[in-house]
Amino acid sequence: MSDIEALDAINVEWEAKATLTQGPRNEAGFTAEVKPRTTGNLEVLTRAAEMASLRYQQCRALSMRAELRADEATRTAEAAKRGLLQIARRFDVHCDSANRLVDMKGALI
Repeated sequence: MSDIEALDAINVEWEAKATLTQGPRNEAGFTAEVKPRTTGNLEVLTRAAEMASLRYQQCRALSMRAELRADEATRTAEAAKRGLLQIARRFDVHCDSANRLVDMKGALI
């Protein structure tokens, strides 16, 4: 579970950074604003790739959580089955050839 929580925390931070709207940029030493490219904007492609990677990691965390819950459900079902089998062993009964419950003396139950 701690792996999932760590992945969730990383994803929240990642999403916050990816969706942060950046103001105008100034290159070091220059006061003029750097104008973004209009054709083939690399920043747009980079942001799309970042968001796709983020969504993948979010789905991965969801998958890990579902797998953990499935394992827990399987263990719970197996424990219930063991409990039911223990209860059934307390009864002195079995099935005859017609699959009817009978006691050890052959009387129908």
